[in-house]
Amino acid sequence: MCNETTSRTYGAGTLRWVAAIGRLLFWSKVSILGVVLGSFSFNRTYMVNQFLVSNSRDLELYRFLFAFGINQKPGSPPRVPTRYWEGILGRDVKRSGTMRKNVIVKKFWIGCFLFCAVIGMQVKQNLQASDVPITIAQIHYGGGGDWYGDPTTIKNWLRLLRDRADIETAKDRVIIKLTDHTLYQYPVLYLVGHGNIRLTESEVEALRDYLKSGGFLFANDDYGLDKSFRREMRRVFPEQELQPVPNTHLIYRCFYELQGLPKIHEHDAEPAQGFGLFHDGRMVVYYAYSADIGDGLEDADVHPDDTPQVRELAAKMAVNIAVYALTH
Repeated sequence: MCNETTSRTYGAGTLRWVAAIGRLLFWSKVSILGVVLGSFSFNRTYMVNQFLVSNSRDLELYRFLFAFGINQKPGSPPRVPTRYWEGILGRDVKRSGTMRKNVIVKKFWIGCFLFCAVIGMQVKQNLQASDVPITIAQIHYGGGGDWYGDPTTIKNWLRLLRDRADIETAKDRVIIKLTDHTLYQYPVLYLVGHGNIRLTESEVEALRDYLKSGGFLFANDDYGLDKSFRREMRRVFPEQELQPVPNTHLIYRCFYELQGLPKIHEHDAEPAQGFGLFHDGRMVVYYAYSADIGDGLEDADVHPDDTPQVRELAAKMAVNIAVYALTH
């Protein structure tokens, strides 16, 4: 409950300025500040109406005033429809020419406040979502290939990002299909295998939309993946082929300075090669051929012949891939 002094603290001029600033901030997408100022404007109206309640013995009158947002100055003649006053107070009251304007203005500001409140809640949800630890999802695909390979790779990859790049991550991988409704929760996808990959038409479309919307795919050739992977990528981006990523590309120096894609496992003794697909100038697919970064990230006892030096090269490349994907 407020008194007359409190209700007069903020004049009409101040209210107009605050409302104008609130609108400016809102349309400038500074939604949180807009909601704060919108709330300030709304609270002033609420305080005035509370003052009216304290000076009115009629609860129905208060409900009418608050519902229409009428800002009534203490001691001034009431500005509501005559028939309402006559029914409540039982006496004649002059009609006010400004009543309709006040009702429209106050309803407008209440609407603005409610609209800003909704936007503010959405902003809050987005901010909360940004605090969720980053998770790398491994793709469960069809076609008979071992999509489930490298079971410890993502776990160790995420640990490297926490320890070396100070990125808050989850503890382990998530397995998803490309048609899962949670696909867009994961900024980086990991695809691995030795054999055949076959995507459905729905999966091809889902992957294309995901990549064009800011997602990133890291494909790791475990040996024998190359032919089917290239075929499926032609379906995803028919207008382009996988192209070599030069050693000068930012992915090799965005965190660690590397000379190019490191060679982890021999396979057919071919040199390690990085290939990419691009959309609007941004690399959206990075394909590590004849390198096997994934095996270099697995637990040490999985590939005991890998030296610490080789494992360190795989770790640095993995950190670079993730940092690039998260910043481009």
